[in-house]
Amino acid sequence: MIFVDIIDKDALYSCIYMAFLDDNELINEYHIVNGNLEECVKDTYNKIVVESKSTELKWYSVNDDDNNMIGFLVVSLSYGVLFSFGLNIKHRKEHAKEFFDKIKDLFSNVFGCGLWSKNTRTIKYLIRNGMQIVRKEKDITILKY
Repeated sequence: MIFVDIIDKDALYSCIYMAFLDDNELINEYHIVNGNLEECVKDTYNKIVVESKSTELKWYSVNDDDNNMIGFLVVSLSYGVLFSFGLNIKHRKEHAKEFFDKIKDLFSNVFGCGLWSKNTRTIKYLIRNGMQIVRKEKDITILKY
């Protein structure tokens, strides 16, 4: 698995789309905007683009060993924040552990992440990989590694 720098906003949109594609649970239950793949992708993309205007964010395409796009990663290395990420559901079993290990390496094992509290599946994934909840509110859950 490799992380490939993205500069083009259209490429970022494509990576988010690939990550969310066929993940009906995400679309219908866990995403803050529910029920429609395009709306979920657009919402995530817009939040990233808006935040990138005030915070230095790095965007990555997550590719498998054959260089096929399987997801995306958005981080602020300067602030130590895992901002947004996703792996396509068809590739999660094979790559989920390696994905998190590469994120840890990227941050030298010190970072935080904020998620919508309704995204319990991803929160559980982060906890399984060693992150701890430091603050939980009705809408937002903050974790650290």
